[in-house]
Amino acid sequence: VTVMPTWKRQQVYVNVTVENGTGGGKVLKNSGVTVTANAAPAGQKFAYWTDAAGTIKSYNAAYKFYPVADTTLVAVYVDEATEIDYQVLVSIDYMDVTSLAADNKMTTGYSWYVPEKYIYVKAGLVAVDKKFYNEATFFPGSSDSNVYTKNPGGAYNTAENSAVWNKGKVYVGDSWVAQDYVQYREVEGGEIITVYTDLMEVTREE
Repeated sequence: VTVMPTWKRQQVYVNVTVENGTGGGKVLKNSGVTVTANAAPAGQKFAYWTDAAGTIKSYNAAYKFYPVADTTLVAVYVDEATEIDYQVLVSIDYMDVTSLAADNKMTTGYSWYVPEKYIYVKAGLVAVDKKFYNEATFFPGSSDSNVYTKNPGGAYNTAENSAVWNKGKVYVGDSWVAQDYVQYREVEGGEIITVYTDLMEVTREE
């Protein structure tokens, strides 16, 4: 008699702490959460959200994201006369092999932002089973058949957006690595500049 394991969808909660805004609390891991900055003090304006390390996460006063762990977000304000230097943002928001374990699936969320001063070209995700990882072939559009390149299409293919990729047949013991990227030009017809995130890795445990 062969006994097969029975997997149940797990509900894991994380804490979102918000400074100078609302929308935090105890929430489901990987569920969409919107935080909203408080009205700016007199003589100031909202500039951006940062995480606990001071990394800019969004320039939108109402910021939707998908927390994979306990997260702190801080709304930052500047003087009304201050010109905000908007920068390209790109992020892997999560790689999760727990929530969809019953279906042997991994779900990966990623997001990007290209300010209006630049010309948006493309965004996407590159992923591979870790045992096939090769730095020389791990790039968007790779001819390596083990490397997946996923690009948002249609209404999602804009200068600011987020997307989700679900990968089936991810089993206990499997490890995956992924990297988000965004491409843009500084001027029309100019060189394409690519910005990558750091590699993110996840392993499915028993």
